[in-house]
Amino acid sequence: MAAWLGNLAKAAHQKFYVLALVLVLAVTALVMSDQSAHWIERIIPFERIGKVGESIGETAFFLGFVATLYYGVRDAFVTARKMHAPIPAWLDSLAKYWITVLRLAHPLLGVLVFSVVLLHGYVMWQIWAAGNFSFAVETGLTAAAIMVMVALSGLFIRWMPKLTKLRYVHRLVGILFVLSFIVHRIVAD
Repeated sequence: MAAWLGNLAKAAHQKFYVLALVLVLAVTALVMSDQSAHWIERIIPFERIGKVGESIGETAFFLGFVATLYYGVRDAFVTARKMHAPIPAWLDSLAKYWITVLRLAHPLLGVLVFSVVLLHGYVMWQIWAAGNFSFAVETGLTAAAIMVMVALSGLFIRWMPKLTKLRYVHRLVGILFVLSFIVHRIVAD
């Protein structure tokens, strides 16, 4: 399973731009087709649309958590090595493997999170809240706007990998996104 996941991450990393474009275009097409035909409301009863939207949001949260695991695992491993903590050979090998897999998967997971959040926002704001504003919608839009900055800084890193300051910007904006997401979750619950 781990080898399969590693191969999948490597293949996704090589085809990043194509997969990213397909994902974002697919979600955009889905939203635009519903804007004109309102087919989602015919498939999902209105009384269930809130739960469906929440489930889409939970999926985005899970995918985002996996995407950010790269930083957690890598930073924990680097810190343990700097502190000269005794790391068993099997754990050293396992950590290096997962750091590699998560590093390769991180950009595509980020695009996937971006796409799922767009779908979540559309379902919750345009269908469930009927385009009306509430504090939950406003905090969600704020988090989504910050997520756009995270995505753009991530794309700039892909285009200009030697500009290391972009990585700090990406992390800082990512932290701001997590904080805005927490506020959104508190308000939405």
